[in-house]
Amino acid sequence: MTPPPPPPRRTITWIAGGVFACATAVVFWVVAVSSASSGAASVLIGPLDELSLLTLSVLLAFGSLGVGLWSIEAPRRMLPLKVIGVVLATCAGALAALAAVFTVDANVTPVLHRGCDTGYVVVERSFLMGSSGTVYRQDGAFIVTQVGWSSGDNGHQPFSMGGYAVTEERGMLTVSYAVNRPVASTGVTAGSDTSLSLPVLDDRSPQCGLHTARSADQAP
Repeated sequence: MTPPPPPPRRTITWIAGGVFACATAVVFWVVAVSSASSGAASVLIGPLDELSLLTLSVLLAFGSLGVGLWSIEAPRRMLPLKVIGVVLATCAGALAALAAVFTVDANVTPVLHRGCDTGYVVVERSFLMGSSGTVYRQDGAFIVTQVGWSSGDNGHQPFSMGGYAVTEERGMLTVSYAVNRPVASTGVTAGSDTSLSLPVLDDRSPQCGLHTARSADQAP
């Protein structure tokens, strides 16, 4: 005789508990990486940087906590505490969702030189009429170290829109980028507007055959 299937509420509780455990583990991992390096290193997974990962993980943690509390069968005398817990978890999840709207929308762009990646990536975000970017050195599959900053006016993201150029001289990379959106058909040339100086990473095998993204108002 086969055992009866678990009640739906119990299944929901187990699923919510698993999501909560995974989200909490991600938060501890991200915080541990940052703390161990005194804030220099951080986690970058695909298009999700440290801020995006924290925001999404907190959102999932509070969301799963609320669902888990709702699915637990509590005695009548414990119902007020259950309701309070669900309400608090829902409010915290709503705040995390609001924060996610402003933090998750980020562009992660590898810095290319002659069609090869340089081992550096830039994470850019736009807010109102400005944009900011953080330049990272890739130290592993998911670990990066901050090495510089970039900026843009009128919401322009120079790296994700391809408005930059790279030159190499004496073991250094000079990354020039346009703070403002380039005039149509002019693009950006080395030495224009603002620049960053980054050391060439010789202890890695670059991936080549890549192409820089171009915005619609730049020449191909």
